[in-house]
Amino acid sequence: MVAADVKPRVAYVRGSYLNPFETQYLEPLQDRFDITAVYPRSHRFDVRGLQMPRVELPCLDYLNGLVPRRLGGLAIPNPQKSFGYDEHLFGLDKVLPGLDIVHAAEQTFYCSYQIAQRKRRYGYKLICLQAEVNPFWAEGHGRALERAAFVRENADLFIARSERARSALLCEGVEDARIRVIGHGIDTQKFAPGPRSAELSQRFGIASDELVILLVGRMVWEKGLFSLADAAGLLLRDDAFRALKPVFVYAGDGPERGALQRRLQRLGIESSFRLIGSQPYSRLPDIHRLADIFVLPSISTRTVQEQFGIALIEAMATGKPVLTTHCGAIDEVIGDAGSNSLTRFANATWRTVKSGANKLFGVRTAYAIDLGLGGSMKGFSNVGPALNATIEPVNNSHFDLVGGGIVHPLVRIIGSNHHDGQHQNSTGVAGLPVTWTVSGSGGTILGVGDEGAGVTQLTTLTNTFPIDPESPTSGGGYSSVDWTVPSTPGDYTVTASGAAFGGPVSFTVTVTAPPPFTAIQGVWQNENSVGANLLSLNVSVDGSFVGVEAFGNCVPEACDWGIATANTTDWNSKQSLGVFWDQGFATRTMLVEYLSATRIKVTVVTDFTPEDGRQDYTTTEFFQRPT
Repeated sequence: MVAADVKPRVAYVRGSYLNPFETQYLEPLQDRFDITAVYPRSHRFDVRGLQMPRVELPCLDYLNGLVPRRLGGLAIPNPQKSFGYDEHLFGLDKVLPGLDIVHAAEQTFYCSYQIAQRKRRYGYKLICLQAEVNPFWAEGHGRALERAAFVRENADLFIARSERARSALLCEGVEDARIRVIGHGIDTQKFAPGPRSAELSQRFGIASDELVILLVGRMVWEKGLFSLADAAGLLLRDDAFRALKPVFVYAGDGPERGALQRRLQRLGIESSFRLIGSQPYSRLPDIHRLADIFVLPSISTRTVQEQFGIALIEAMATGKPVLTTHCGAIDEVIGDAGSNSLTRFANATWRTVKSGANKLFGVRTAYAIDLGLGGSMKGFSNVGPALNATIEPVNNSHFDLVGGGIVHPLVRIIGSNHHDGQHQNSTGVAGLPVTWTVSGSGGTILGVGDEGAGVTQLTTLTNTFPIDPESPTSGGGYSSVDWTVPSTPGDYTVTASGAAFGGPVSFTVTVTAPPPFTAIQGVWQNENSVGANLLSLNVSVDGSFVGVEAFGNCVPEACDWGIATANTTDWNSKQSLGVFWDQGFATRTMLVEYLSATRIKVTVVTDFTPEDGRQDYTTTEFFQRPT
């Protein structure tokens, strides 16, 4: 039992796979847990930047690190792996006593078996990571399956990185009650949209107008790197694709590097690739921001499937479209959009890609803006904006209303196919979601022209216009709503937000109280008596009753149309009155609009009966108070 004022002691034993992109989850927990990372002397990643205590233990692998894992660009095989004795640690008995929790690596790791063996002796709880999506994958690796079964029997809890990993554990006989699914995460303050790094662009030889297709991952066969090379070879035969100035950037290293270089040379496309090697984890956000498209063409083998693909969520968090394959847990990570295979991408002509980009790049969790790709990728999430999209108000962002009413706020999302931050966005981007939200009691909204009950939040898609550099409305990208504002005096706000820079955009309305009916009461004379239809009006008010008496321009004297009761429905919102006369030979429909204390606008529609035979007509005239 751990005392309340003592932090539980935890050992995080990840074997040679200890890395900064997974320990970032644990580092913020050190205010509640005393965590120590334990790893072998022969390890794969640069762990010098980890913000937690570390213990390095001797190991069997590569003669305790005396033999490098790579030599002259070639991978050195690990003989222990074939017999299931890789990840064997010495000195665990100096680390394990007094621990409350041991967070171990995969069940097939030898060090996990060693920890399970010592669990009863030292009394800690054993938690095992499960990223593997292939059940019983280690068959044929010595006694690895037998040792894994022992780990499964003794583990208190498994943390599965995906539902596929959970299914693998269930197949292997682990009860569901001992499994928790916790996917990978990233720091979205670091992995966020932003401009390309000028320093990295220069270092890797990337021009501002080049289309960057990025892959981040180990150079191993199952990552599909040769499929990527073959796809690139086919695409680069297309003139339209080459006109986009594509460059493929591969961040990573591994045993297939030499073979990949030879494949690129055979295809004659080595100049279109930048093999930039393994990069520090702290640099990966800027690496992702170099890209226009992220690819992960993973391939399944008998024993290997993609366990998660952390680089996928890194790319999506920086607002990039993801082109990937159905492999392992990738479908879970990407979502239900079901992006098509890289083979289809490679065999499509660029014209097909351009015209059907939303199908080939259909991912739910991200989108990109690049005019060379013919627009945007459809399917979105709240991950973040694409690199060069901005959302901005069109025309007014503030309105003044008397007595409430309806206003039409308008925004536009515009983008550019330049990525150096120096070019002004000018082309509208169609099909992007814009979410309109009414603040507080600021009324309701509907889609433009829609009917029905209004709502306080609504998502619309930006519209489409032809892309024409000479047109100020090129591409469209507009979104608007009908905003019904309350009649109660006050200030009201609606916001428009989209996955683009510059948002949310705020629109405000100041509502003032409408004037009383008495403001329009009295006599009004036509400003232009020559040729006038009406000479004067007399407006009478009695409480909520408003009457209008009209005097027409008749010869030899003005004709009195009589007093008609005004319809005051639109007075509060529009300061207007509706009046109707039936004179037998014709009907007169009048709209009186209050402009100021000294001026009104009067529109009359005259509709003659068929028997009268005269032509119908409409007049609009202005009236003032008599001097």
